[in-house]
Amino acid sequence: MFRKKRFMKKHQPLAKSVFYSAIVTGVVWHVVNGLSTVDGEGWCERQPFPLNHWPACVVIIALLVAISGQISAMVRRNRRLSMESAAVLLGLSFESSVTKSGLGRPHSLRVFDHWDQGLNLMQGVVNNMEVAVFDLHKKIGSNRQMGGTRHTTSREERQTVFVFQLPRSSEFRMQLLRKRDLSFQRRMMGYDGVKISPDGDTASEAVRELVQQFNRDVMVTQGWSDGTIRTSTDLIAPEGFLAGVEKYVSLKLMRHLLSSSGWNLELGESHVAVWMQNRLHAPSAIRHLLSEAQEICRLLSVNTESGRGTKLTASGVTSVGEEMAFKSFAWIAGGGCLGMVTAVVVMIPLFLLSAETSPRLVVAFPVVSLVLMIVGVRIAVVLRNK
Repeated sequence: MFRKKRFMKKHQPLAKSVFYSAIVTGVVWHVVNGLSTVDGEGWCERQPFPLNHWPACVVIIALLVAISGQISAMVRRNRRLSMESAAVLLGLSFESSVTKSGLGRPHSLRVFDHWDQGLNLMQGVVNNMEVAVFDLHKKIGSNRQMGGTRHTTSREERQTVFVFQLPRSSEFRMQLLRKRDLSFQRRMMGYDGVKISPDGDTASEAVRELVQQFNRDVMVTQGWSDGTIRTSTDLIAPEGFLAGVEKYVSLKLMRHLLSSSGWNLELGESHVAVWMQNRLHAPSAIRHLLSEAQEICRLLSVNTESGRGTKLTASGVTSVGEEMAFKSFAWIAGGGCLGMVTAVVVMIPLFLLSAETSPRLVVAFPVVSLVLMIVGVRIAVVLRNK
């Protein structure tokens, strides 16, 4: 009985996917079949087998979903075994899964918002530093209540996260995020983070170029959670945050981040999390990547700041508040409405004049409207950022 329950629990998600895919396939087949009828036969019925037989289509799609599910399960199982072997080679303990609360104090880091699963946890001490490495699965989206049912729209992210315990409390919180990894929603809000500049005229040209590239590629901000349009309410005062950025961000850290393959990091009061956005690393690469991530953690130490030479100054907006979010939304909405109005003004006269000669012109209306709305939004974003 116990084995039966465990089997059902293990395969229930796959069974649901197969069932829903079969239902959707049947509905889509009948809808498409009814779009065009000739001599009593629908469009699908006029096609060769198996397209002309809806039960065959349902069975084929259901089998494909079931096979893909089994392949995914096999891939996850193989990764778990490889990660366990990598943990043994590094002298770390291994657990196949971890809960958010099971992380302890690091669970408050913003990178762990929208937590879905934590898999393949390695943890222990490496080079006198407490470390945890695991695969983080996130679902980022929103919930909508329709009738008596709650519908969730989300996107999934998967990334290998390296978490280090600081030797002493930082009493500070900060994220350094690659701008190329930012979601469309973040980019549209126009928030560019804190800017860093070399203080005084003594900085060399190489240092100035390094700082400019860092400002172009990396956003320095307070814990911004994915799937939101502003930072959390648990914020450090602007003056204190800018002072903290000047304290913890050094030229050495900039060089290391820019020379890497795309590290993001979050500094918390007790731990540092380092990851590459939406990337699960191969188990064979964990040892090398762990060394890189540890170096980032070491460079965040206050001790590296005493001899770094050029003093850096931080300035700018430290977080996105409700006012900035509303203004950005107003610009975007205005641009979209302008594009829609332009489409109506242009397309309706054309349609009225060509309705008899070109009736298919009506099909172009939604396409042209979408294009003009996108153009309007992009123009609005450019004007807002000036």
